[in-house]
Amino acid sequence: AAVVGAQPTADEDPAWVAYAQLAQLTVRLFFGAPEYYVMKALLAAPRQKFSDGPHAVLQLDKAIAERLKLDMKYTRKLLALLERDGLAVHYQPKVVTPEGADASAPLKDDDVPVYWGMKFDIMTDAILWKLDAMERRLAQGKKSDLQTYVCPSCGTRTSSLDIDYGLLL
Repeated sequence: AAVVGAQPTADEDPAWVAYAQLAQLTVRLFFGAPEYYVMKALLAAPRQKFSDGPHAVLQLDKAIAERLKLDMKYTRKLLALLERDGLAVHYQPKVVTPEGADASAPLKDDDVPVYWGMKFDIMTDAILWKLDAMERRLAQGKKSDLQTYVCPSCGTRTSSLDIDYGLLL
């Protein structure tokens, strides 16, 4: 698709804001705080507006790890969890060995570039599937996996839906 315009701001593109909020809410409900911050890093990527709507630019996993001050292997593990559930996608270009280098030598993980991003059509399908599975579980009378946290000093109970990870951490 051809680029239609420059990078839209949040005020100019309500579709981007809606998808971003949906992605953050989903990760907050179904995952933990580390995955939530990785999703925020994916959403913080520069955006380009294409004919079918806004898209985040793919980011190098090393850049995401540096921005979040996390180990690259741990960041890749978190991104893989999000990808497994359809909330992230990756692109790994073919690695060409330079002339004179031993082509049979194994590559280190740091030598292989992996780019991560989001595709909103895949993400919305994954979210619909998760909500459908949750609805079926509730219809069968099974308990939800929603966690409840208890304050050790005052005994106040708070569900994981009510916790503001930014304020807490």
